[in-house]
Amino acid sequence: MSKNILNILVVSASSLPLARKIRDEYPGKTVIYCREADNDIEPVTSFKELTGNLFDKSETIVFIGAMGICVRSIAPYIKSKYTDPAVVCLDSTGKYVVSVLSGHIGGANELTHELARILDAEAVVTTQSDNQGLWALDTFAKQYGWEQDVYNPQEGIISFFQTDFEKIDEETFNASREKAMNECVARFVNCRPTALLLDIRTKETDYMKETCPPHVDVFYKYKDIDLEKYELLITVSPTYYHKSPIPCLSFFPKVLHLGIGCKKGLTDMKSVLTDLYICSIFYRFNLKSIANVSSIDLKKEEPILKELADTYLRSPFKTYPAEVLDKVPVPHPSSTVKKATGSGSVAENKRGRRKTSLMR
Repeated sequence: MSKNILNILVVSASSLPLARKIRDEYPGKTVIYCREADNDIEPVTSFKELTGNLFDKSETIVFIGAMGICVRSIAPYIKSKYTDPAVVCLDSTGKYVVSVLSGHIGGANELTHELARILDAEAVVTTQSDNQGLWALDTFAKQYGWEQDVYNPQEGIISFFQTDFEKIDEETFNASREKAMNECVARFVNCRPTALLLDIRTKETDYMKETCPPHVDVFYKYKDIDLEKYELLITVSPTYYHKSPIPCLSFFPKVLHLGIGCKKGLTDMKSVLTDLYICSIFYRFNLKSIANVSSIDLKKEEPILKELADTYLRSPFKTYPAEVLDKVPVPHPSSTVKKATGSGSVAENKRGRRKTSLMR
């Protein structure tokens, strides 16, 4: 069963015209379930049992009928807003469309507005940030393609950067992240004093600056923030700020460009990864902020570099002609490197917004 199917559970056959109208106008694939089966309708005997079968296999479930039936059907299967599907409920006449579960992360709020548009109905969304016109912080990572980390030293929840995974299991780690994330979101929607650090500039950070709520102050350098005045720190940066004394929600955009060279035929991936990891610790940057991996054309077919980019960093691998690279001024050009490659540097002159150089 595909997770991107819109599953519509119809309590009464009298509401089937609503389900069919959604199916006809919704841009994705839909499957309609009802006790009164038809040629285009899947039969169902128990909504609770069907919901259990769909819950972990689907991204969206729509009930058409009483809210009580919807709630009782999904209640035994609810686990976490980070994993539960979007659940929306329509009344039997199609007058109201209500976001029930996973409004932000699961996309139920967005789906609610889409279905309301199709049916010319009234969308009912109860999440606080939507009704206050605030950012939905728990959707930013997915919406913008960012990575995120969250830490709360007041609760002993440290950053991914500091976590010793030999001493903590994945379930405990994920639970601590959910708790810290919920605390950050709660402070934000309750309009607690918040510092927003934007030490890079993208169209997304421009949007955040332009739509900044009154309880949020914008900074461009960490050292300028008097953290004693704030109860929450939000950062948009490739850099970790894991020593923040207050709860911190960090977003990591892909803005780094990794320039790298290696000796011909290098096969020791462990050594490359170790050097890269040490570099990331020293400069406190998140490896998942790397947008692409670059080298000289001479290394275009070097397997270890392609594997590093494709498998480990999941980023595009690009190469440039030696004459192009040689024209780029670098602080540490090498006559030895130029003699061998035609360029005074291989790693340093892969230009980007930022760069990290790893020489092998």
